[in-house]
Amino acid sequence: MKSDEKVEKNPIKDKYTQKVGFFKKIQLKLIKLKNSIKNNKSLMEDVASLGSIVGTVLMYGILGSFAATLIGLNISFMGILGIGSLSWLIEKKIIEFVTRILGSIKLVEVNN
Repeated sequence: MKSDEKVEKNPIKDKYTQKVGFFKKIQLKLIKLKNSIKNNKSLMEDVASLGSIVGTVLMYGILGSFAATLIGLNISFMGILGIGSLSWLIEKKIIEFVTRILGSIKLVEVNN
């Protein structure tokens, strides 16, 4: 018992609901993710600060390795990263910590 009813197609609906392939769906989702990451300001600030830190570490590492080669040490890539990381830590963390401690000490007290 087959029904002989013919289903009418809606040409407007068929025009606007096109089939999308599997890889095209993945591409659309990745584009949407990329745009949402670009619009997220806190994430972009984190990426910028991370880039700044990496650039500073590499710069300090290269300068430190040049200074170490003057002494006669053989420097590898890990040595460059180690020297740069140590220099960055000294600049950003240790010096700031020491200046906070020394800033809290009163050397002279003035009474009126």
